[in-house]
Amino acid sequence: MRSRIALAVLVAAIACAGCGLDFLALLGTAPRHERRVRVGDATLEVEVSPRNLTVPIDDVVAWVEDAAHVLADYCGCFPIDGLLVRVVSGVPGGVWFGQHWHGDRVGVLVGGATTREDLASDHVLLHELSHTAFPSLHRRHLWMREGLSTYLESVLRVREGVVEPEAVWALWVRAMPRGLPRAGHRGLDFDGGIGRTYWGGALWWLLVDVDVRAQTGGRRSARDVVREACARGADSRQLWTIERALAMADDATETTAPTDRYQQLARRPGAVNLDALWARLGVVSTPDGVTLDDDAPLAHVRRAITASQRAQSAR
Repeated sequence: MRSRIALAVLVAAIACAGCGLDFLALLGTAPRHERRVRVGDATLEVEVSPRNLTVPIDDVVAWVEDAAHVLADYCGCFPIDGLLVRVVSGVPGGVWFGQHWHGDRVGVLVGGATTREDLASDHVLLHELSHTAFPSLHRRHLWMREGLSTYLESVLRVREGVVEPEAVWALWVRAMPRGLPRAGHRGLDFDGGIGRTYWGGALWWLLVDVDVRAQTGGRRSARDVVREACARGADSRQLWTIERALAMADDATETTAPTDRYQQLARRPGAVNLDALWARLGVVSTPDGVTLDDDAPLAHVRRAITASQRAQSAR
């Protein structure tokens, strides 16, 4: 019965992305173990409700702390001091889904069968924490925030060596087409739907990243946008207009790529030739996934986007 309730909660949470309702609360309460972790100048409040959880609570807290450090390293700071991270168990399986509530708290539902390996390879917590790194926007622009988290969950994991670049590009080749416009679509600001919101948004961030790196010779990237947001205190507790967010992004990247791509993809349907994009980046589809061609025109941009910290340190 509880697994069926959890599945219903998952479906409802996805359908209501960005609506702010606390779906994890529907699973009831359990005794909570409370810890504090320090990440740079920020303190996170961690609550674990370990009903039937087999992995040690210390491992769960370390998982939260490690993910917060990963985000802080990328952004230049952890965006929100005092953020509550609530980990709720009591269902079967591994890591299920998460939610973010406007910079107040983040919640993740994990199953009793979750292992250390599940936590180490997880993307859900990174996705939810990444929401803190950008200001809140009007709901019509939800795709920009969900797209950033969808994009960063892969970028951050490859930076940490959790996944290989080939795995990230193979995922993007499979998933990015879900974000393309279909008949009747008018632009990301108007369309809605899971594919357009998550993968259309992620495609916008990928295109901005590619454009900025190409136009600046690698001096600037999409990372500069979230680092500028962190420097300005523009976290998810702040409600910004889209114009203000785009102006910050343009300033941070020293280009007009964010605004240009917004006009192309958000205000109009803005079809993107993904085959041409992959060819320029040197991402070649195969029956087993992808291979990466280092002789492609923008191979250097591709390598930079999915470089591990180890590779970056070696340069």
